[in-house]
Amino acid sequence: MKAGGTLRVAGTLSSEVKVGAVGIVRLDDPKPLPVAELNRRRNYPQPEPSEMFWPRGFKTRIELQTSGQHFSIDLPMPGPRGLYEVSVWAQHPGEKSFGAVSLRTVRVN
Repeated sequence: MKAGGTLRVAGTLSSEVKVGAVGIVRLDDPKPLPVAELNRRRNYPQPEPSEMFWPRGFKTRIELQTSGQHFSIDLPMPGPRGLYEVSVWAQHPGEKSFGAVSLRTVRVN
């Protein structure tokens, strides 16, 4: 997407989870890894969001709109240019905290 645009994030979660938040973090452009490093890796670390957007009742810069299990938010993407990970967070039954249930990467040009 173009820098200065707005990214619409919306969805509907299954009834057994509680809608939590939408998170965002800017990433450095990926760089090629040596074959030895690729063979050694067993997972890909997910960076923590630099900002989280919560529903009404939480202190948040932009309020996450919720209606039942549906959520939506319009995120301004002013830049800088680069890759941004956008995550959706929810709370499963019996869990004390929210965890990521969806992750998408967007390139801002």
